[in-house]
Amino acid sequence: VASGAELTVTAFDLIKLPFQDKIDQIINEAGLRFVPDYKYAGGEYDIVLDCGARSLAIPGLRITKGIVELTRTGAEVFQRENLAVPCVSVDDSKLKNFECIYGTGEAFLRAFKNLSGQDPTKKKFVVFGFGKIGLGATNALRAYTEEIIVVEADKKRIEAAKEAGFEA
Repeated sequence: VASGAELTVTAFDLIKLPFQDKIDQIINEAGLRFVPDYKYAGGEYDIVLDCGARSLAIPGLRITKGIVELTRTGAEVFQRENLAVPCVSVDDSKLKNFECIYGTGEAFLRAFKNLSGQDPTKKKFVVFGFGKIGLGATNALRAYTEEIIVVEADKKRIEAAKEAGFEA
């Protein structure tokens, strides 16, 4: 915005935060074009910053330069599409790898302790998925317990979990 770009912000239906009204207010106070329901955000845009490939559900959306996708799931959806523009997957970046494996694991532990009021030491955990998020959670948990079971559908990830010392 400071460099003269026109920015439109919309909200997808993936998650509604408890303080969503405050977020919406800040966006409006910043003078940004805000479309609260993504179904009405159609039009022509140079670049779309997406999460979960939800922009594919926006009627009348035309993207002229490219897409930046935050999630692995969304990147896989875009790979199957016949896109007229390039899609950059943030999930493929080293920074996202670092954030998911280390930051998410630590955040999970803080949330577990704060929300449950329990110490994770010697507790049993079942972790569903052994992608970056599951790897981060299991790595953080292993400092507290050896009783971690990984549930995963992908055979390569099952083997990776076993090689890392987890029951999978």
